Amino acid sequence: MLLLLPERNLSLVLEQNLHGLLQDEAVMQVGFGAARILAGAPAPADSPSTRLYDVTVWGTTALAVLMLAAAVRSALLLRRTPVPVSAVRRIAGTAVWVLAGALPGTLIAMAVKFTGTGQLLTWVPDSFIALCVAAGAGALVIVLRIVRAIRRPRPAAERPTPLDRGTQARTPA
Repeated sequence: MLLLLPERNLSLVLEQNLHGLLQDEAVMQVGFGAARILAGAPAPADSPSTRLYDVTVWGTTALAVLMLAAAVRSALLLRRTPVPVSAVRRIAGTAVWVLAGALPGTLIAMAVKFTGTGQLLTWVPDSFIALCVAAGAGALVIVLRIVRAIRRPRPAAERPTPLDRGTQARTPA
């Protein structure tokens, strides 16, 4: 950043090793604050903030972790014997999980439509990678929840009870 102060016959060259769309405001605040001090004005009262960057990066990372946890939970639920529930409850629960799983993919589609993959990888690679992980986990959640909803529970007469399982293991061959 090059700031010229012709009235004072001064200039300021601010070189930085960090730049991104989400840090632009903070970098500009530093440069203009330094120019104010050079011009003889008091230092700015407020300090530069990276709040937008922090919220974006940690928000997408949290979304990725939540989607990964949901995918693991969905996979563990598939290992259980399905319990009979009403069709309305099964469909409603599955619909909620499908919508939750589709959220990261929708966010990626919107971001790519407006900026393109190259721009996202250049300017916010950490958030883009976290969002890709979240979208992959979200797709897995969708598949696992649909598979779980389609599975038919066994009738109560066919389900082994804990006592039956114990006696089956102890019977001699």
